Amino acid sequence: MSGPQLAISNEFMEALAKLPKSQRKKVQEFAKKFRADPKSSAINYEKIHNMADDRVRTVRIDQKYRAVVLHPDTGNTYVLVWVDNHDEAMDWARNRTFEVHPETQSLQILNVEQVQRAVDQAKAAPPPVKSLFANDDDTILSFGVPAVLLPAVRQLRTKVQLSELEGVLPIEAYEALVWLAEGESVEDVRQYVGMLAEQESKLASAELSQEDTSIAENQSARRFSRVDSDDELDRILSAPLEQWRVFLHPLQKQMTQQSFSGPTLVLGGAGTGKTIVAMHRARKLASSIQSDMRVLFTTFTKNLAENVKSVLETLCGDEMERIDVQHVHEHAMSWLRTSGPTQVATDEEIALAWDQVAVASASEHLFHATVLFQQIQ
Repeated sequence: MSGPQLAISNEFMEALAKLPKSQRKKVQEFAKKFRADPKSSAINYEKIHNMADDRVRTVRIDQKYRAVVLHPDTGNTYVLVWVDNHDEAMDWARNRTFEVHPETQSLQILNVEQVQRAVDQAKAAPPPVKSLFANDDDTILSFGVPAVLLPAVRQLRTKVQLSELEGVLPIEAYEALVWLAEGESVEDVRQYVGMLAEQESKLASAELSQEDTSIAENQSARRFSRVDSDDELDRILSAPLEQWRVFLHPLQKQMTQQSFSGPTLVLGGAGTGKTIVAMHRARKLASSIQSDMRVLFTTFTKNLAENVKSVLETLCGDEMERIDVQHVHEHAMSWLRTSGPTQVATDEEIALAWDQVAVASASEHLFHATVLFQQIQ
């Protein structure tokens, strides 16, 4: 059996980003010592009072700060899941459960208060006339929905209600439910969220403990990073937080790397990662185009354009020099300013222009003009 392994959760990175810079350096120094030997007698593990899960401990960073660690009963993977002031770290841990989902085998961290609130609301509401999901319970659970949240999912009637469970459900379960709510088939959804490839690889990890295996699963990989060296640890702890928020699951990554013969329309409901895919695709294109070419990333709102640009600046290196991010009206105005005198078109002129686009799209295998028009409206 290999030596101890260290994994770091996204929640840990969220908490780390909020600490003072001087404290983050202490955490980084501690993490190196911890990775080297989490069983060392110098690591001051402390049990948490009134904590039902005996695997969860705190470890001392200094006199003031504590990290929360998932300390395995079996296996060799230790998971850093939170870091904060002593009392706040204790409170955070008491309000969390850490379970390996029996269907997906992924490690899930649930907020107890949020879960209880969702379940209580579901119990208090009258039974829905028509549930958002016609799938049976086993199918719903197979996508990583925790059993405790099944009543809340069954109570859903609309996509808006589903969106209110974002952040309560594990991300892989939420994404799968969004796809199901959009009418996608069960098998297609399994492919979209990367479950088929994951199921095929499970036999390869049969000799690992449940805790070790759960961290290795694709569905866990979007929430946890395994650390195999000090250099990798430095890279992870030094990475901007935004990079942790743009994880790609296998199908999304395939879409960003694929070669297309023409324009491609990506469809998906809210929360399925379309913007994330677009950002990674922009970086991929910018890394492969000639130096005198540029990539245009457009959005429909100014705020989203600003957010995308901010994330791309942390996601990209030199590629950012070849990416322009503008909301569509800003781009249109920029083009008009360089095109000489302009005037407002009449309805007839607009209709004629769309007819011309339709002819061009048919001859050049582009999107049909109707599709383009619908996207702009």
